[in-house]
Amino acid sequence: MQEQTDMFGESELNFPEHHSNPNPIVRKHGLDPEGRKCKDCGLFFYHERARKYYKCALRGYSHGPGTDHRCNWDACRKFRKEKLTVDEVKEIIKLKKISSTKECC
Repeated sequence: MQEQTDMFGESELNFPEHHSNPNPIVRKHGLDPEGRKCKDCGLFFYHERARKYYKCALRGYSHGPGTDHRCNWDACRKFRKEKLTVDEVKEIIKLKKISSTKECC
């Protein structure tokens, strides 16, 4: 069997690991070099109604499943150790809505 090459004759396609990651924030900003999880990030929060809906402040807040975020997703390069206050989360979301595009994150 012949080895597959890319259009430049290279033997492997070396795409960065974050291109296939299910976390849309990782696809945009890259993978956290320390291998942490979103649940440990200061930008991660939840909205509680009948159940908890987990969110990332970098994705905004749509009041729907489009901005739901998984706890155990790999964290992105924007990882923060310090938890945000409620007011800080609201400010980030407000800025996100002002500068939003058709892109989800």
